[in-house]
Amino acid sequence: MMIGAELVNRTKDTSIIVISPNNQVESYIGLVVDMVNEVIPINPSQITPSIIDQNLGMVDSFDGTIRLNEQFINLVNIDALVQKIEDVK
Repeated sequence: MMIGAELVNRTKDTSIIVISPNNQVESYIGLVVDMVNEVIPINPSQITPSIIDQNLGMVDSFDGTIRLNEQFINLVNIDALVQKIEDVK
């Protein structure tokens, strides 16, 4: 789902991930996602520079990439994403 786009198809797999930007316990944001496969613990030593070309105008707030079971997982800086959403309002 893109920022600002409406969720078209809610299914039994649709989930909400609740986060707290800047670790503020009084401020929570819910991210509606198509599905969650698993929650994985990561070690900071697993994070490598992002493989996403931030010059393509996609999300410019990637913090890095981890490789897990032959898959790349891109890490988004939630604080930067929240700021981007606030700037759109």
